Amino acid sequence: MDTDDQSIVNKRESVFHWRRELESLKKRKAVLTKVDDMGLGPKDVLESTRQFLQSNIINQVGVLVDENTLQILEHEQQKIDKELAEINSKVESLESLISKQFADLKSIGYSIFAIFIHRGEASYGHYWIYIKDPETGMFRKYNDEIVSEVPMEEVFDFSTSNRATPYYLAFVKDGFKDEIEPVKREIIENLVDSLD
Repeated sequence: MDTDDQSIVNKRESVFHWRRELESLKKRKAVLTKVDDMGLGPKDVLESTRQFLQSNIINQVGVLVDENTLQILEHEQQKIDKELAEINSKVESLESLISKQFADLKSIGYSIFAIFIHRGEASYGHYWIYIKDPETGMFRKYNDEIVSEVPMEEVFDFSTSNRATPYYLAFVKDGFKDEIEPVKREIIENLVDSLD
């Protein structure tokens, strides 16, 4: 929704920057916690290496391990722990800022009216739409020629097993809900005759 209100524009810009920072932090966290084919993350690899260098196997073959090497490995583990704690704290803070950024604007209410869904790839796939009936609060699924009433759990299914993604959302401003009629309930008799 476009606006000329500079305070809203500034709030949007802040959210945009916070989301970019959040994305960057989450990418970094993914690097720090990514596991290899053996199920080991970077911290686990450092710990396994340190334990191996302290093991009897190394002593039996006569390899001397510098104590400084062991300290560096332990220090790197601590650095990962510290960075992850900082990332988690910052992520929590940013998510809180984002969720509260427009809290003072609740006097302008909107509710979801329609959700366009896509399943597939960018160049192909299948689309359908959920439309909320403002009179009953019920969602209907319009999928090709089939129209069915569906529970809210289906509409807002964000589970990882659900491969369908919202493609477009339509909102209705509070106060205008009476002007929306998603289902034409009045059947006009002899419509074909009247068009002739």
